[in-house]
Amino acid sequence: MMLGIARRGAIVSGSADDPLGSGPDDQLLANSGIFCFHPDGLAVTDANLPRVSVVGGGLIYSAVQNLLLACRAEGLGCVLSTLLCKAEPEVREILRIPQPWGTAAAVPIGYPQLRGHGPISRRPVEQMAFLDSWDQPFT
Repeated sequence: MMLGIARRGAIVSGSADDPLGSGPDDQLLANSGIFCFHPDGLAVTDANLPRVSVVGGGLIYSAVQNLLLACRAEGLGCVLSTLLCKAEPEVREILRIPQPWGTAAAVPIGYPQLRGHGPISRRPVEQMAFLDSWDQPFT
């Protein structure tokens, strides 16, 4: 199960050294889509591997991608961030997120400055996708 919380207001950004600014205050969360998850709805298929789980909760990012694409289509700028997860107790308090829900992603949304979106450039498929093994480019 997923939940999205949309916030409206002014955006305040942090610096490279402190990307959350002085903390996840209400202004930082403004104009953001906050995606939350309920742990009972997760299928963590890599939980028993000897590494950090990257699959647990992965389905929520389909919803995040839909928001990113919808924003782009409307001329809005946005970016996927998981930085707010580091400050989840504070975010939970500000947004009144109940237990056992957790934060998965934040998507700050706004209008691009200056020229807006530029042309999309992508690497060739053979540099990004492989067939059968890592050293066999998909062509």
